[in-house]
This record gives sequence, structure tokens and C-alpha cells, in this order.
Amino acid sequence: MDMPTRRILYRLLYYTLVEIREEGYTSKNKVVFHLADLMHRIPLQIERMERGEISPEEVMQSLQAHAHEKGFEEWLKRAIKDETKFVQSNPV
Repeated sequence: MDMPTRRILYRLLYYTLVEIREEGYTSKNKVVFHLADLMHRIPLQIERMERGEISPEEVMQSLQAHAHEKGFEEWLKRAIKDETKFVQSNPV
């Protein structure tokens, strides 16, 4: 996939998560709001990671710090644990 297409996909995902966050706020659905708020930065950080501007570890550290600030640290730990199991049992 060429870089312009990747960039469009990352930005579409980013804006989708921003819209979901806004809907969570409007509907007073705190879980939806906070999960979208937690994750909406990730697509653009992955784009920066692909350009070599930041490392995967920096993306993860940023995500963990944001989860800690928002009170979603335990949720993120469980999600990472589950996804680690999935990745290990389903190698590319």
C-alpha cells in the first residue's frame, strides 16, 4: 500500500475515533467517551512511527500514560495481555 493511501486510512480512523468520542460525550456514555479518547491518537502516532519519527515503544508509553491519567490503566493492561496472547498464538 502506498503512503498516501496509508495516511488517508490513518486519518480516517483518527477522525472516526474523534467522532465516537464526541458521540460518547453528547450521549453521556462515559465508557465510549473515555475509550475513544484513549485511542484516538494512536492512528496518527502509528503514522509517525512508520516515518521513523517515534518508536513503537514511545507509542505504547504514550498510550499507557494517557490511560493512567484517565483511569483506564487496568483496562489497558487487560487489553494488552489479551492481545499479547492472541499475537503469540497467531504469528504472521
